[in-house]
Amino acid sequence: MDAGFPGGILTTRPLRFSGNELLLNLHTQGSGGVRVALLDAAGKPIRGFGGEECDWINADSNEHTVTWRSRSDLSDITGKPVRLEFTMRNARLFAFQCSRSTQS
Repeated sequence: MDAGFPGGILTTRPLRFSGNELLLNLHTQGSGGVRVALLDAAGKPIRGFGGEECDWINADSNEHTVTWRSRSDLSDITGKPVRLEFTMRNARLFAFQCSRSTQS
């Protein structure tokens, strides 16, 4: 997805994750960036994982770990239906994946 200025929003269909971290392959320009909200199957923000809680992502990375108030652990939603809502400005999103963290 390619979002210029003033930006755009993309919401996925419900997905089920097997990992505990969300990784993005993205490129942002200037002051552009991305925020990701996790929504339940009905489209309501999951507490602690809303767009306002997501740390602003301004990066050029193949595997950027998404954080919400410095928290990346998605163990609480593993296996549950979740929608991702990407809010983007001056950014390109190439891919996303849920992965198992190797850190303990």
